Amino acid sequence: MNFSNRTTKAAEALQEANNLAVRKKNNHIDALHILLTMLLQEDGYVPMLIIKSDRDPQVLINATKKVLDTLPIIDWNIQISLSSTLNRIIVQAEDEMKLLGDQYLTTEHLFIWLLQIDSQART
Repeated sequence: MNFSNRTTKAAEALQEANNLAVRKKNNHIDALHILLTMLLQEDGYVPMLIIKSDRDPQVLINATKKVLDTLPIIDWNIQISLSSTLNRIIVQAEDEMKLLGDQYLTTEHLFIWLLQIDSQART
């Protein structure tokens, strides 16, 4: 993974996903974490897309939070890592970025693959 080729919004989403996993005491950063952080981004692509599809982002935010609350909680200090699912999403998004000739990984690339790879975030 190349961390220097991310747009500000994509970098913020990934960092906030990490922070969310830490706050919730989850042992890994999952697709649900990145979905929620992208849904909560002000002036972000994902909320705009949800609104344009005649959906209420708040409904998805609430549903995502509810599922996040069911993830296992760890009470000891560990190194948090990416889940294998989120890692696949990021790798596929990077491949898509290259295929399209884009220079930077965006939340759009991440969201496209979040919807395509089987995960709790997709349901």
